[in-house]
Amino acid sequence: MNNIQRTFRSLFKSGQHNIIKIGSLSIGLTVGIILLAKVYFEQSYDQFYPEVDRVYQVHQGIIRDGEYNEYSQVAGGVVVRLKETIPAINAATRSTFLTSGKSTFTDHDKNKFEGEFILADSCFFDVLPRPMVLGNAKEVLSLPMHAIISRSLAEKMGGDVVGRVISLMDYPHSKQKITIGGVFEDLPENSSREYDAIVSMSSIKYFTWDGSMNMLGNDRYRGYIKLSKGTKIEQLNPGIEKMIQNHMPLEELEKAGIKFSFKCIPFTSMYEKTEAASKSTHFLMLLAIALIITAVLNYILIIISVLVNRAKEIAVYKCYGAGKKEIFKMALVESFVHFTLAILFGILLIILFQYVIYEVLNVSISALFLSNRIGLLMGVCCVTFIFVCIVSAYIYQQTPIASAFRGYKVNKRYWKLALLFFQFISVSFLLSSLVIVNSQYKLMVNDRPGYNYENIGHVAINRIDSISRGKMVEELKRLPEVESVASCSQLPFIHPSGNNVSIPGEEKELFNISDLNNAGDQFLSLLEIPIIKGKIFSPNSLGTTEIMIDRKFADKMQELNKWKDGAIGKNIQVTGHERRVYTVCGIYENFRLSSIINQDTRPSVLLSTGGRVAPYLLIKLKDNNAKAIEAVENRLNQVVPNKYFKMTMWKNEIRDLYTASMRFRDSMLIGSIITLIISLIGLMGYTQDELNRRQKEIAIRKINGGSMKRIFNLFLKDIFKIALPAITIGALAAYFASRYWLEQFSVKIELSLFIFLGCAFAALLIIILVMAQHFARVANANPVKALKCD
Repeated sequence: MNNIQRTFRSLFKSGQHNIIKIGSLSIGLTVGIILLAKVYFEQSYDQFYPEVDRVYQVHQGIIRDGEYNEYSQVAGGVVVRLKETIPAINAATRSTFLTSGKSTFTDHDKNKFEGEFILADSCFFDVLPRPMVLGNAKEVLSLPMHAIISRSLAEKMGGDVVGRVISLMDYPHSKQKITIGGVFEDLPENSSREYDAIVSMSSIKYFTWDGSMNMLGNDRYRGYIKLSKGTKIEQLNPGIEKMIQNHMPLEELEKAGIKFSFKCIPFTSMYEKTEAASKSTHFLMLLAIALIITAVLNYILIIISVLVNRAKEIAVYKCYGAGKKEIFKMALVESFVHFTLAILFGILLIILFQYVIYEVLNVSISALFLSNRIGLLMGVCCVTFIFVCIVSAYIYQQTPIASAFRGYKVNKRYWKLALLFFQFISVSFLLSSLVIVNSQYKLMVNDRPGYNYENIGHVAINRIDSISRGKMVEELKRLPEVESVASCSQLPFIHPSGNNVSIPGEEKELFNISDLNNAGDQFLSLLEIPIIKGKIFSPNSLGTTEIMIDRKFADKMQELNKWKDGAIGKNIQVTGHERRVYTVCGIYENFRLSSIINQDTRPSVLLSTGGRVAPYLLIKLKDNNAKAIEAVENRLNQVVPNKYFKMTMWKNEIRDLYTASMRFRDSMLIGSIITLIISLIGLMGYTQDELNRRQKEIAIRKINGGSMKRIFNLFLKDIFKIALPAITIGALAAYFASRYWLEQFSVKIELSLFIFLGCAFAALLIIILVMAQHFARVANANPVKALKCD
């Protein structure tokens, strides 16, 4: 108890810098713990499902011309046949999207709501269960045009939702009304699947073509299986082969030169398998470790720096009989109080900045610190606490008794330099890494993907009749704010579906393509995509069989020795288009499909709309401002008054593609700034301590004519001996870590030597300025006063 009281009394004691010690430890430890919690959260995706270790997602593999490609989506009937064939499969289910992203729907009172809808069969909750608040999921999902919705969506709709009928605004037909039959608990934040409503799979025929029992083609379904207890995944291989033999059109596939296979991937690994998530998580782990180590080393460094002021106090305790045990107890209690205060202050910071944390990490505080994660985080705190106690006790125990009776100057310079050495490594590593991460993010959001999207917005007009679509285009062209209008079926930044290509008269399918489907004759010119050979589609030609291909497509055909004399005028067939024969009319330049993180590198094709207007309107504005956007939306709503149209600017969509990278950059920025501040606190403490210890030496050198520049260089020399190798090590570590992180991107910045040299120079400049600021005070002091000091 006496030790606790003594520690609290000395908190604000001059010369001990306890507030700085506790504050820097608290901030560094808090941010480090938050980042560790984020890393642990990333590793916990989908772990909330009961018996999830028995759940697998079915992938299909396709071998064509010896080349193997694996896809995470399968045809609708695959998992159904697997369940019928393999007794070891306890349950099987499949789901698919109903609409892309959030959909607007109305209830019977015409109130509008938003939610993400999927289609799933009645066994969905047998494999991936969620607790039901109201209703029976299996019964509801067995009924056509019935759905279950999440608790949060039900609350937005007023709570009493069972039996209510809703209509999706994208599907306004009277036969497409959905009855709500139940409510399920919301998915937690660490779910790789996102949906607000599940519509019964038997309803698919009311919205689109029903391929739910297909074994080949229409691969839009995610298939999941749950194994019986004790079953190993390897035991399924014979059954999978049997299913392929019994239910796949092998002769047709053999003629097409294709071989199918299926493999089962643990469901919990699906999120971890994404390269972006994995590499960013590893980087965050390094950042968290660097922060915690820097904070702890700074705490110890301050203890050493203030030991001059505490030497007599500790020596007196020893004179009165305090042994190693008592000194250790004193260090333990002091560290415990400081740690407790640091953690309490950290908790306060977390509460105050919880919304900032959510914005940066995209995870709520409650999700970050769930009970099953608290143990791990407390373990990190305990290990840190024990390390500090042992080091503090050792330092205090080395204090000689003689320091109670004569002036005592603590050197321990090598201890301090060693601690600063590790802090400088962290600063160099994080500073260099931050510059790399920020440069890559800027490259992505300002990327030129082979087309120009400046001042271009898009509006979804699917489910609008063709006459109204034509009127919309004509009205938009009359607006003074609009420069040009085009239409397409597939937006380039959305990952496109695939189809296979063959030559008419040949049964073998050559390769898989990105099928961009239909586009108007103004599509390429609006996006400024060059036509390198041939011509654009013939305008207003209904029933046209013209097709355009990209340069990769033409090169691929030349590699296969199919089109030695060029592509223009050649005929091809594309699966999914009724096996019609299409004639190549033009070749356009390659442009990026999807994003830099998840780029689709397949060749692509464009079909003509035949003069019709496709489901997406692309609108190029003369000036991108709110007034122009409002004018476009108002004009569209005037043409079709019973709908609500919203124009989304393409540039915002590109930025949204890289939201995760932006959050990762912000995490790096915050961590780097805090690490730099903590390290500078340590450097200031070291500089101040050295100036106090060597003030007589400085005074003598000044009296003997030594210039302040030469004296300052003596101090810099010691620091540079550790700073230069530390910064070099940190920069090398950043180089290898950055190279690893950049592997996930199809387009990446060049890791130039000048980046790391610039960061090293910036770090050294900061060190020099901090030391110079402290040294200036001594330089202006009277040397005689320093010589009079004891």
